[in-house]
Amino acid sequence: MSLDTQHLANMVESMADRIDRHMESIFLSVRSTLESSNWVPDAIKPPQRHVPAVSLPLSYIQKTQAWIDRNRAVTAAIVAFAGTSAVLVWRRQRLNKRKRKARRGALGAKVEAIVLAGPPESQLTRSLASDLEKRGFLVYIPTDSLAGEQMVAAEGKHDIMPMHLDLSSVDSIASSLTKFTNDLSRVTRSQPVHIASLIVLPNEDSHPRLPISALDSSMWSNSIYLNLQRPIDLIHAFVPLLQTQLSIPTRTNPPTPTPPTTIVVLTPGIASSLPLPDHATEAVANAGLASFLRTLRCEIPPSLQVSHIQMGAIDLGDSKRQVVLHDRSRSTSPAAPPGARSDRADWTPARTLHHAVFDALTGRTGGTTFVGRGARTYAFVGKYMPSNLARWMVGMHNKSAREHHVIADTGSEDWESVDRSIHMSP
Repeated sequence: MSLDTQHLANMVESMADRIDRHMESIFLSVRSTLESSNWVPDAIKPPQRHVPAVSLPLSYIQKTQAWIDRNRAVTAAIVAFAGTSAVLVWRRQRLNKRKRKARRGALGAKVEAIVLAGPPESQLTRSLASDLEKRGFLVYIPTDSLAGEQMVAAEGKHDIMPMHLDLSSVDSIASSLTKFTNDLSRVTRSQPVHIASLIVLPNEDSHPRLPISALDSSMWSNSIYLNLQRPIDLIHAFVPLLQTQLSIPTRTNPPTPTPPTTIVVLTPGIASSLPLPDHATEAVANAGLASFLRTLRCEIPPSLQVSHIQMGAIDLGDSKRQVVLHDRSRSTSPAAPPGARSDRADWTPARTLHHAVFDALTGRTGGTTFVGRGARTYAFVGKYMPSNLARWMVGMHNKSAREHHVIADTGSEDWESVDRSIHMSP
């Protein structure tokens, strides 16, 4: 009897559940029909059901993706800055690690020569000559005086030699070059010496710091000759010799490619780019030399490359003399005066200039390159900005030419302040 009662109860409960589910499905069907019907007034439509959304916790990657979607402009700027910085760092490390050595002969002899045309007393000439000699080049420094030859010989290095070169006449130039080629043929018997490059350096001490009204014809003649006419005469004298050298076929078996031959000219970058008072002779000489190099590239064969290096602030590391390649208001005393500014921590080291010169003379770089702190900034400001704005940026809008002359003589303000004011300007 108890079993029948229990079975009857289960049947009743199961039937009730089925009736409930069936009625619920009928109610849901009626509700959905009323909600989706247009003829039913809104007043009698059942209220819409709102199912709360369940928010799941986002992972770190999903949060990052959501932030990037919301800030696409900022993300693009960050990626551009990081990518550019990474490329610059990689390029600088790659350039610093690049092997920079001159070619050697079969028995290890030096077979590449450099003609370094610069004042023998210049710290720039001495620094480059020493670096090129350590890299395996034979360095010849042209000079037309006995004092210059003695100064080069005083360096005490066997592979840094003076070269007597008189540019006063065609016959003297031919005689000097003939003697030079004979000296090269006596260096090594096993393999001919190749003239790798002619490097022309500036003579900054020859520019007078005076306004145009105070410059007489002798000052103009001396400055233009030393910084424009003499470099042109040097290049004019060596171009035929370098072209003849390129036309000589190699006698090796199998034939080896002809080593590159280049002409490298170094000039200070600030007076060539910015409109500065009391720099008339320097600006004219540098502008004329730059135009001459552009024309020379069009006339000589591509195998003879021409490179122009514009220099900014470069520290040559001389503790006894304050040397700034783009500033002639340097101290000529054995030590800089106590009041003179010598903030050289942010200058470009001389090693960077040595690498740039080596890359230019070996043909790895060509055209116009900028070396030294501020060199590229000077070129950009002078080329793309009005002269009044450029003068205002370097802090000279309220100074007269007389004040510039006094500052240049006392040495109380040097050219690194120009570059610093450019970088600090809004």
